[in-house]
Amino acid sequence: MTDDVARELEYIRAYKPDMWLISQNWEPSYIKAENAKFSKIWIKIRSKMKLPLNMQLYSFRDTGIFEMLKAGIDPLSVKQHADHHSLEMTTIYSNHADPHLTEIIHNQAPKF
Repeated sequence: MTDDVARELEYIRAYKPDMWLISQNWEPSYIKAENAKFSKIWIKIRSKMKLPLNMQLYSFRDTGIFEMLKAGIDPLSVKQHADHHSLEMTTIYSNHADPHLTEIIHNQAPKF
């Protein structure tokens, strides 16, 4: 997440953690919004933020899942958090390339 996006989302700190970020009324609530609503608005947001066309709304979810696995959170917990139907689906995310992998290996295992 870029610093610009993080600043834009600062307002959500005022809401309870068990609320949906975007509800049926497009604001945090305990009522989940329908998925179809996101498609149209995502195209507008992506355009306004000048994000590449290949960045889909689920790119953020994918990144979050990958980062949880990379941080050492066990795959079963990540599976449950992501609401995947199988552990195999969750482990697909462990195959994403990390552009900082060489640096991480060098720092954490310099003799490797």
